[in-house]
Amino acid sequence: MQIPARSHQYLSIKSMSNRTVLASLATLALAFSMTGCMGVSLEEKQNEVPPEKPKITFSTTEGDFVIGVLPKNAPNSVEKFISWCKGFETQNGQFVESIYNGLQFYRVMPGKFVQGGDPFNNGTGSDAFKIPFEKTEKKLKRGTVCLANDGEGNNNCIFFILLVDTPQFQGKYTAVGEVLQGLDVIDRMSNVPTRPDEPNTPLRNISIIGVKVSE
Repeated sequence: MQIPARSHQYLSIKSMSNRTVLASLATLALAFSMTGCMGVSLEEKQNEVPPEKPKITFSTTEGDFVIGVLPKNAPNSVEKFISWCKGFETQNGQFVESIYNGLQFYRVMPGKFVQGGDPFNNGTGSDAFKIPFEKTEKKLKRGTVCLANDGEGNNNCIFFILLVDTPQFQGKYTAVGEVLQGLDVIDRMSNVPTRPDEPNTPLRNISIIGVKVSE
């Protein structure tokens, strides 16, 4: 009687020594383990892309801080953010300096984040600076700089800086940079006394004096 091929396989494995079987299983286990580790490592690398040039220095009434941008994380949004910081030429050929000059950090939450960059300094934003939302996978941690959005698929020039890891914001906001220097300045901003009637509005103005982009 002819033995089916499947039975041949079973018999050949059964005829192997216990030592050989154990060695084979150990090799398979190691292969699966290495594959898993490589997958985690790759994901971590994608989430932890280091900041690149140019560096952007914000001078404020509370001190200076420096941002490194993340073009690999959000290329279109970073390009716009740099132009808003650096200044740009209008369709009429006129050069406009940084739109952030003279604006305020109008919203502060102690130990959580500070928010600024609104042309009207009240959080309403401007249609003139709307850009498409760009989803990013970067971990939103302390020091991450994100663009605000209207919840309808549009980012704008308003930005906020996180002071705590915020996984609940993951995928909802576009990360464009990280604070490289002056995170203590951001902490100080967040602890400025606020108005009794508007708990997140600073009692004194936190103004952006100037913005410098260095290549």
